[in-house]
Amino acid sequence: MAPLSTETTVQPTQITWKFSKTLGYFVLKRGTMEVETREDQRSEEDLECTLETKKEFSDRVGSPRVRKQPPPVKRQMAPRRSVFGQRTTVDKKEKASAQLIGEYDLIPLQDAFYTANTDDSAHVQMFQQPLEPLGKGSYGEVFGGVYKGDNTKYAIKKNVKFKPQDRKFLSEVRGFMGVPAHPNVLKFIKGWVDGEAVYLQTEFCQRDLLSHSKDGLQEEEIWSILSDILKGLSHLHDSGFLHNDLKPENILLGVDGIWKLGDFGHLTVISPDGFSAGDEGDARYLAPEVLGDMTPSKAADVFSAGMSLLEIVTCIQMPSGGESRQSILNNEVPEKFFRGYSKDLQGLIGLMIHRDPQSRPTAKELLAHPMIQNKTQNKSGSPSSPPAKRPKPDESENQSPLWHKDPPPTPTNTPNTTPRHNRPKDKKSLREKYAERNS
Repeated sequence: MAPLSTETTVQPTQITWKFSKTLGYFVLKRGTMEVETREDQRSEEDLECTLETKKEFSDRVGSPRVRKQPPPVKRQMAPRRSVFGQRTTVDKKEKASAQLIGEYDLIPLQDAFYTANTDDSAHVQMFQQPLEPLGKGSYGEVFGGVYKGDNTKYAIKKNVKFKPQDRKFLSEVRGFMGVPAHPNVLKFIKGWVDGEAVYLQTEFCQRDLLSHSKDGLQEEEIWSILSDILKGLSHLHDSGFLHNDLKPENILLGVDGIWKLGDFGHLTVISPDGFSAGDEGDARYLAPEVLGDMTPSKAADVFSAGMSLLEIVTCIQMPSGGESRQSILNNEVPEKFFRGYSKDLQGLIGLMIHRDPQSRPTAKELLAHPMIQNKTQNKSGSPSSPPAKRPKPDESENQSPLWHKDPPPTPTNTPNTTPRHNRPKDKKSLREKYAERNS
């Protein structure tokens, strides 16, 4: 690993990270102003902190009891009598054909494996069955399925939040369509409307960051994950968009081992003044200014990324308000939560979740951080990918018998302990053996 310099400058934006000997980590320098986190002078014993890890929270509260729901009651539609006194069945409502979501309008969905003459939904016809359930929320559910056209596995999100009569029911799909492609942004395939739901097809990912970090992560991998997140966020901001709902559940590990930003249901376009108006995301990760006056910005996205980083590093039960959240905003997270991690990582988290939006580094400034630059330059492979299997040595080399397929040969001086009935029979007949003995 190459040694880190104490000062790094990137042209032409004059982004400078200066090492602070007092704090023990790099701080951001903009011109004559230095941006750093507030150094808490109180000892850890003096802090009345209500923060707790997820394990401590589950041990204290216990796992919530899930009430077993009664089976749904199937209501049978009563038959009606015709004017001639004959029993007839109620006519079924004709099913509308699926429609592909275009940039400005809806067009009929055309696919080699879809026909509108059947009762099956479009995703049931186009993808091999059964579909793999990947997740479920209040707005819909996500499946994994293999498309019949190219035998490739994709993710299919079924959104039932909005009805086709609502204006917002296409916002996520059309917002997703407007984001230019990037390796650190989830790849969009297509979206369509079928019945009362909106479907979104994207590339398939292995897992989200929350489930990936549940058992803790090494710091080297955390820096690599942060680099991927910032690359996607910088691309999003340069393209004129705000994510507004960045959290570990929306950061996904692709099949290629690269972390990607996903779930663009709250995506908004940046206005000329740098702010935007739109629906807010998860309150646990939102910046205080967004909760106060509802003005999302690039700095608010950086704050959400910092809160996500704080969660995967400390495994804290993220609060949505109260004293616990104020402890985080006041930079009063006890040192015990950061044991095993460097001061650089702890200091960077403090900068990203700074109360003052102007004091937070931008995504580009964060990418110029010496630790991230050093990890990027010395990165030979993706640390997020599964560890490679131990290579099998060449059989010609003198290796331990554990590497041989067959057990080692039995020495000649070792007595044969194989049972007589299992020993291989001699090919010579008894008559030939008798003749050789008497000759």
